[in-house]
Amino acid sequence: MPAKKKKAVTARKTSAVDTYFGERLRERRRDLGMSQGALAEALNISFQQVQKYEQGTNRVAAATLFQICTLLSVDVSYFMPGMQKGAQGSAELAAVAHAITKAPAPRGRKAAPARGAKSKKG
Repeated sequence: MPAKKKKAVTARKTSAVDTYFGERLRERRRDLGMSQGALAEALNISFQQVQKYEQGTNRVAAATLFQICTLLSVDVSYFMPGMQKGAQGSAELAAVAHAITKAPAPRGRKAAPARGAKSKKG
């Protein structure tokens, strides 16, 4: 029996939306006088990851987007091009993002610690 060919794994490319999101993230973070390090700590990620989000290099997961919105006190629509605050669908999008953050971690993966939770090292 011939060996199976492995599929080439291709990375998802970022888009103009990712760049727009990054610009808005940087703008809002600076408006609040928050450093990349402070935002990263609150999200439990490295400040380099925040840099990548702001540059549009890395995409942002829905659960992370919800956390960012909460931390920066903005609606999800703030980061979406063409969506006005209170636009139809905004409430539904926020509800979906909230549900995602409450969903259990997939098998084999540990759930991210809650914001502000201390990690157990032992």
